Amino acid sequence: MHVTSQNFGLLAEAFIHYLLCGFVQTISTHRVFRHDQFVEFFFSYLSKRGDREKIILAVDAKVTESDGKRNVGVLLCAIDQKKPNALLVRAILSTGIHGQTTGEWVGSELISALSAAVSRGSHEIYLMLLEAGVKLQGVFMMDSKYLTCLPIVTDMIQRHRWSQEHKDVALVRAARNPEKTGTDVVKLLLANGASPNSIRAGTTALCEAVKIGNMKSIQLLLAENANRSSSVNERDMSEGTPLHHACDWGHLEVVEYLLKKDGDVNMTDENGFSPFLIAAGWGREDVMKALLTRPVNPLIVDNQKNNVLHICGATGREGIINMLLEKFPDEMQRLVMLRNSYGWTPIDFSYRCGHYKTTKVLVKQILKLSTPRSLHSLSDPQTFVHTRFSVVRKEFFNFQERNLCRFIDENSDMPIFRIPRCKWHIHSSGKDEFYKTTEYVNKHEEKLRWCLAKN
Repeated sequence: MHVTSQNFGLLAEAFIHYLLCGFVQTISTHRVFRHDQFVEFFFSYLSKRGDREKIILAVDAKVTESDGKRNVGVLLCAIDQKKPNALLVRAILSTGIHGQTTGEWVGSELISALSAAVSRGSHEIYLMLLEAGVKLQGVFMMDSKYLTCLPIVTDMIQRHRWSQEHKDVALVRAARNPEKTGTDVVKLLLANGASPNSIRAGTTALCEAVKIGNMKSIQLLLAENANRSSSVNERDMSEGTPLHHACDWGHLEVVEYLLKKDGDVNMTDENGFSPFLIAAGWGREDVMKALLTRPVNPLIVDNQKNNVLHICGATGREGIINMLLEKFPDEMQRLVMLRNSYGWTPIDFSYRCGHYKTTKVLVKQILKLSTPRSLHSLSDPQTFVHTRFSVVRKEFFNFQERNLCRFIDENSDMPIFRIPRCKWHIHSSGKDEFYKTTEYVNKHEEKLRWCLAKN
């Protein structure tokens, strides 16, 4: 229907009917409520009715807030849109009904409306609600979704005396924003006393900026700490450094920048992982090339004594293994037959997960060891891998079994396996590649058995 002054009365009656029937979100988001003449007419029309309060405080019959507990009314719906409707909000607040009405729902509606205005970054509506008497909430400085609009954050800092903890947590949360506005808020918070080194939120602002790859925030935070040489290597609650997170998320530009700032490639986190091991496990070859420009320790192991070949074998990272064989041939030869805390070698992981290419590379490295004079002296009837590995049908698999097993689900292309003693992200190959890997290992069965026994 085309909106003209002649049909304002008809539209108003229709909207009132639907609001009272619980279609609040549908009506309050209608485009006609952005027509300033209609909004003026509608609220003038309501003032002549005896049920004005009931209409303005109507709640949606089906929609609730994201937590599923509080009802949603006209005021919140007017704000919580892609483009908040300031015209409608001003008209609703001008009636004063929310301030005159007592009740738990009305109070929560005002707080929710302010939360929506802050998270949507509507400075105009934010000021309207404050003028209407809505109080600022401490949570606004503790959640990243409320820290996106510089004018709002500036006003919140000026109006409310935030504690040091609020400011520190706000800095960490704001650093998560990848946009320029995030950097602006970070700069504002630093200027108002937020500590760039605090881990009150379980992590640091620098680590959070690194995770989302916001170079401007990273540079700003490091510049703030220019007088502290350790800042680039400061840890979060998991003992991870910014370089750990940059390798984990694969931000090459950030990795290179942190290395220029003397990021340590050999520091380990709470699981014993170094940035080097993390980059290897995710198969990030470009990141690995950058790390190898620094004095990397290729022999480093995690808390379960898994070395880089264990991790590459478990995740099928043939490209990384080849890169390391070229860079550290002697070191990789030492690592290829080393066992972790549970007696597993890299080939155990690679074969178990069915990674053909990595298995092939590892087998070739194993076979470079001295050739046995006699293979008949080995009396153990078990094969190379079956000492700790078995393949069984799904229906015979015992999930409570202490031994490490694997089974093939015939209804799926993916083999199902479990490696309960490894904290790395395990990647399984498809069924065809698994059988191909098995066939290749069987070709070298006796030599592998001898090498394993010698080791």
